[in-house]
Amino acid sequence: MLPLIKTYLKRHVPALIKRHKGRAEQLEDELYFWDRWFKKRGLQWPEDYRNRLNPNLPLAEEYRELINHLPQDEVRILDVGAGPLTVLGKKHPSKRLLLAAVDVLAERYDELLDRYGIQPIVRTEYADAEKLAERFPQNSFDLVNARNCLDHTADPIEAVRQILFITKKDCFALLHHAENEGETQGYSGLHQWNFTARDGNFIIEGAGVATNISTLFGRLADFQCSIKNGWIRVYIRKK
Repeated sequence: MLPLIKTYLKRHVPALIKRHKGRAEQLEDELYFWDRWFKKRGLQWPEDYRNRLNPNLPLAEEYRELINHLPQDEVRILDVGAGPLTVLGKKHPSKRLLLAAVDVLAERYDELLDRYGIQPIVRTEYADAEKLAERFPQNSFDLVNARNCLDHTADPIEAVRQILFITKKDCFALLHHAENEGETQGYSGLHQWNFTARDGNFIIEGAGVATNISTLFGRLADFQCSIKNGWIRVYIRKK
């Protein structure tokens, strides 16, 4: 067995080290982007900068549609991979929004917020998308949002499983990601996965394997997918 182990390590460890190094470098690139974003007050997206710091920003219609059916006045919403400032609006015409935001880089984002003297409306806290159940109880949220983040994780399929775990029954999760970002970015750094839709099914591709997420988790939730302008939206309603 020992020669076989040595052969495996010789073949695979260099690639794993290279991939890990790429991920670390990509995380640093992410921090560099946000540093410039704060310094230039949104770079070429000044409206985004203002919106994220606006305590009266209305929750976007695409999110309101996912919670309007709920009978309660208070609605708990989680933004996964939120960055230093959640993009979600803070106000709803008839409901009180209890917002939480998480990101694996939360502690580093706190350093940026301190550097630029910004007090966030909702402070991003640390949580790994693949370990949300360690941070939140089952059936915790009325809505879970994940935008441009799950395809950067080490295991996006597990991240979807975790999101389903913390979403309440008969409530929604909304995933919004660039289609086939791994292929577009040449499978560099964090970009190891492709998200797409085929025949109405949500597909995650990576490591030479395509997984039909709609089928894999079909017992737990209903999936509805759409692709527009190179972005895939996945609406998940937990059964």
